[in-house]
Amino acid sequence: MRASITHNDNVIIFACENSAEKAITQAGDGEVLSGRRQLLRVPCSGKVQETHMLRAIEGGFSGVLLLGCHEDNCHYLQGSQRCEKRVLRTRELLTEIGLEKDRIQFHRVAVNEGDYIKEIVEDFIKDLEQLDE
Repeated sequence: MRASITHNDNVIIFACENSAEKAITQAGDGEVLSGRRQLLRVPCSGKVQETHMLRAIEGGFSGVLLLGCHEDNCHYLQGSQRCEKRVLRTRELLTEIGLEKDRIQFHRVAVNEGDYIKEIVEDFIKDLEQLDE
């Protein structure tokens, strides 16, 4: 039996304040954060722990999107690499408890990639819709 989650637009977005948050502002907060999408600014994506992601799912979010810096552009040197490793471990845990691993995703973005941010969020919402079919 697979666990079921509804409300696929109810997502939390952990955004690095040095890259992703600025790209979201460039893209237009209203467009990216429409619906039931919640933005949580973090000093570095590497600060997000597995427990944060799991608690978000447990708390009713249908998906968790993490947005960090490109590898060579991280203000904290290896923060985005740490985040990526944590996301991979958390996705494995989701699978073990009967949820789809794609409910948690990580992407790297730069300050000037506002259009790319919109695409990432739209694709993430579409992925969640497919999971809920």
